[in-house]
Amino acid sequence: MAGKTGAGQRAESVALPARRILAPGPRPRPRRLGALRPSALRPASLRARLTVALVGVALPLMMAVALLAARQLQTARTQVLAQQQALAVALAQVVADYVGLHRAAVGGLAAQSGLAELAPDSQQALLVAVGDAYPEFVALGVLDADGRPVAGLVQGRPDAGGVLPARSLYEAHRDTEPATMVTTSPYSRRAMIALGVPLRAGGAAGAAGRGGMVAGGIESARLDALLARTGGGLGGAAYIVDEGGRVLSRPQMRNEAPFADRSRDAPVATLLATGGTGALRYRAGNDMRLAGYAHVPGLGWGVVVDAPETTALRPAREATALSFEVLALATAAAALIGVALTRSLTGPLGALVRAVEGIAAGRPAAAAPLPNSGIAEVARLTAAFADMRDRLTAQAADRERAEQARAALIREHAAREAALERSARLRALHEAALTIAGPEPLDREALVALLVTATRNAVAGVSGLDGALVLAEDPAWQTLVPDRADAPEGTDAPGPIHLDRRGRITRAPLRAGGATAYVLASGEFVSVPDTLQPFEAVRGPAGPTATDVTPNGTAVTGEVLQRSRFGTQPQLAARGVRAFAVAPLAIGGRVIGALTVNFAAPGPLREGDREVLELLAAHAAAALERARLATERRTAQRDLAAREAEAAALRELDRLKNEFLSTISHELRTPLTVVDGYAQLLASRGRGLAPDAVEAQARRILSASAQLTHLVQDLLDFARLEHGDLAVHPRDGDLAPVLRETLADLRRRPGGERLEADLPDQLPARADPVRVAQVVANLLDNALKYAPEGPVRLHGRAIANGAAPGTVRVEVVDQGPGVPAGEQARIWEKFFRGAGVAELHAARGSGIGLAVVKALVEAQDGRVGLESAPGQGSRFWIELPAAGTD
Repeated sequence: MAGKTGAGQRAESVALPARRILAPGPRPRPRRLGALRPSALRPASLRARLTVALVGVALPLMMAVALLAARQLQTARTQVLAQQQALAVALAQVVADYVGLHRAAVGGLAAQSGLAELAPDSQQALLVAVGDAYPEFVALGVLDADGRPVAGLVQGRPDAGGVLPARSLYEAHRDTEPATMVTTSPYSRRAMIALGVPLRAGGAAGAAGRGGMVAGGIESARLDALLARTGGGLGGAAYIVDEGGRVLSRPQMRNEAPFADRSRDAPVATLLATGGTGALRYRAGNDMRLAGYAHVPGLGWGVVVDAPETTALRPAREATALSFEVLALATAAAALIGVALTRSLTGPLGALVRAVEGIAAGRPAAAAPLPNSGIAEVARLTAAFADMRDRLTAQAADRERAEQARAALIREHAAREAALERSARLRALHEAALTIAGPEPLDREALVALLVTATRNAVAGVSGLDGALVLAEDPAWQTLVPDRADAPEGTDAPGPIHLDRRGRITRAPLRAGGATAYVLASGEFVSVPDTLQPFEAVRGPAGPTATDVTPNGTAVTGEVLQRSRFGTQPQLAARGVRAFAVAPLAIGGRVIGALTVNFAAPGPLREGDREVLELLAAHAAAALERARLATERRTAQRDLAAREAEAAALRELDRLKNEFLSTISHELRTPLTVVDGYAQLLASRGRGLAPDAVEAQARRILSASAQLTHLVQDLLDFARLEHGDLAVHPRDGDLAPVLRETLADLRRRPGGERLEADLPDQLPARADPVRVAQVVANLLDNALKYAPEGPVRLHGRAIANGAAPGTVRVEVVDQGPGVPAGEQARIWEKFFRGAGVAELHAARGSGIGLAVVKALVEAQDGRVGLESAPGQGSRFWIELPAAGTD
């Protein structure tokens, strides 16, 4: 049975010697029967006669088939060599024709009258025409008398500078007749055949004087395809080598580098030595190969067609195998003949066998008639039965004593096995208790490992087949298991978690009316003794003074018993599960899961198995409860930390509120003081002041009033922003006048003389001009306030975006102290004022101006940004959609 514990295995090993002792063996023979054993060399024996018959038929057949197979194999080898030689000759001629065709094309182009004197465009046109006619040219070019490319065509595209092989060909053969050179293609890993024809002065090939060269290059792609088809048909390889034995084309070996040296290979070496045509059989490593070779006319190259002998001679070998199959059939026929002959002789032996079987069955010896036969072996066996009858009585007494000894050993073995099983159960319970009581914290993975261990101990403790643990749909415990299981498709609820003894976690709904669902609902232990038989679980009592009818029809008055009926479960039986037991996992009267153990054999639980399963289930439930308490403790600690962080945030908010109220009070008091002071001055001494002085004081009052208005407007917008009702009204219009007017208003304020502008004549955008003026005024006012020295520049420009509408960008650049990198991300937050602001005693602010700017720009589908570095000033910018944007 699968899942046996170590104790069970030891019990099995204890039982084996007993079985060896008690197993019935061959009965002792009388000594005088040794002379009756048949001999294979005795001519009168059936074994000798049958052997002679089979050998006499099979041996000649085997010799004939072997000779015929050897002759057929030699004939096939000769035919394959001849075929490979013919293929090599044909391929050599194809290669020569292919190179000759393209060489003629290059020569024809060189023969064009006045080619060297033609303009490069005309030469390029001729190259294109030749390239269209001969598409396998990967490169064509015309070189002048100095070897410089004048016109070129590379892979169908004009490219004078890309005709790389032509220069090498020119340097090597510029004063000779048409030449051929093989090199590595710069466009692929194949070999490239470079063809060149010199041009002579006067523009025609062969005229007097040196006038350049026409060169072309072809790769071996077409030759590769032809060689691949030829070699593939033979189950081997076909390849081309040059006069030095280097491989020019071998498509079957794609990983082999071009120009690999094959001069030492037997076919290549023979080809180079003879320079002719032939075929040979040679050994390469542990394999024999067949090869044909041929010389390529006019090029000095060679073609080799090579194939493993095993592949090339496969048809012949298959014919040989067929011959041996015929031999096997003939041998089988001979055996059948021998069997028929033997049966004609074994009639008397059958009677003797029946007599022996009767004696072995315990029938009286006199009731076993002995046959009469003239065969020597049967006669000797018949004589032996007299001795067997004499020993029957003694053997019966020996057998009775052996049975008694066997029964005693079986009882002893059963007692040892029961002791070992009890020891295994106690050890499993002890290990589970130590694990639960361990000091280590139980995280998710540790909990899964602990539950898997408990399941394995349960299976081992009751000698089960396998087992699993199911957690009910309760988030208090399901969240303790790692979320490695997905909910089944078509279900809304996650479903129960299933954990087998191998650690696999799945989610699957429980079968309605099943045993596990019953245990989760009732908390009762269930043991199903046979999955192929219906089963009924009884729980109760459910209530007093009621009548119940048992299966045999007896009426019982008293407490009501609740019965749950379970049908057969053939799907479990098909998996080898013939019985199972389910124990509930309960904590404080609440069922949180179930522990299931399956058995391979049907039958009820053994004594003590239920107690083991219930104890291990209690251990698993305790582990879950311990993990749940630890999780709740960690959750409480996190909640406490979160509340402390929230309290700190509230304290910070209260601090910011107090700072804001203090700042606002100062900001409101400053312009009010200016207005009040100058108003009192005008009221008391206005008549005695010159008109210019009165006008200057009025302007100061207006400036303070504008500052106060600006601050109040920011406060109102901030309040609308907090309530979510900040309104903007974007429309298409020109922002240039709006920016100039805003700049003019600010120039009338103290420090306004530092303002500069770089604005285009028009700046069309889709925006709310009133809000844009407010945004720009805020940015300029901040720059004047926090950059006490140097100019403050206002820039505006349109940013194109191809055919789509672009954006409009407005920038305010100052020469102030800059904003540290750590504060730039928070500069747009409400109430935030940088650490460097405190050093500028004259620069106070409410901390809401930039927050209002960001909200107003983003409400118009725009964005804001800042580019700054300490000591290098700041660049605040906004981007708004260009006019025409939807």
